[in-house]
Amino acid sequence: MVIHWLIPGNYKAVTDLHQSNLASVRMRAGLIAKFASNIEIEFSAGDHINKKADVIVIGKIGADCQLGRDNLWINQLLAAKNNDKKIILDYTDHHLGPISSPMSMFYKEVLPLIHKTVVPSTPMSKLFSHFSEQEITVIEDPIEVKSITPKTPFIEGHMTLLWFGHVTNMPFLVNYLRNDFLCDLDFSLIVLSNTPGLEYLKAHRTNIRSTIKMELAEWSLQNMINAAKFSHACLIPSDLKDPRKSGASSNRLITAFALGLPVSADLLESYIPFSEYFHNIRESPLSTFKKKLELYSKHINLAQEKVVPIFSEEVLARKWRSFFLTATIT
Repeated sequence: MVIHWLIPGNYKAVTDLHQSNLASVRMRAGLIAKFASNIEIEFSAGDHINKKADVIVIGKIGADCQLGRDNLWINQLLAAKNNDKKIILDYTDHHLGPISSPMSMFYKEVLPLIHKTVVPSTPMSKLFSHFSEQEITVIEDPIEVKSITPKTPFIEGHMTLLWFGHVTNMPFLVNYLRNDFLCDLDFSLIVLSNTPGLEYLKAHRTNIRSTIKMELAEWSLQNMINAAKFSHACLIPSDLKDPRKSGASSNRLITAFALGLPVSADLLESYIPFSEYFHNIRESPLSTFKKKLELYSKHINLAQEKVVPIFSEEVLARKWRSFFLTATIT
């Protein structure tokens, strides 16, 4: 079976994919590229569809799609459809939603061309079902770190917290840090993001207490692992009213579990099945979370035993293989 993943750029080396800074590339196309031989497929990726491909997976096209990439992709997909190729949409962000996206027109145009759709979460499946009657399969994002044993519970003294995420999540962090009721302690905060995310934080530090000491760095897998070693817990604030987060996957939460860090997070829909393992960031202030770190550390031990293995790369690669086998015979 030959799979081509339609994503921006040209990729000759597997490492270019599974080491990409773009999560939508790294955790989806990159996972399949990494495990292609294990799951017995031939894999290619990039802007130009491999003529040998049996299955084409449409990845995230990118915000610059209207500069010509949308037409390039649509024309190739029309030809593939005419040649009876199986066309799969990997829908990782809700660009058909109520908030205007430069990618929304592209997704509207490809809807009639697709055979099946894959999404990273059940909430995203519900959102997409309003736009298509095609079969929708949930295949989660994998975690990218091996589980780290939680530290000896932190009781007293100065606390160091970790936050990691894309620029799109940065406004939620800023709003939380400005909330003196919920964010009611002084602490050190390690912030890992992409360059636009770090620039956003620097530009919006006004009204964030100077007693919250921040250390900013570019996100990378190794930087995140290293930062976890110096952190006592992880923050994942969001906004339950923001439609852009309504289909968000559980990946950041599960990654924090794997890093061995007690977590204080918003109760996003995809987080609800794991709510017994983390602190609800809106339910009580940070000072309460700190007092219960020993309890939440025990919860992380349980999460690493019961939850984290479900999201391993090996498990999800096999899930993709089963999906591809089904897609080619139906």
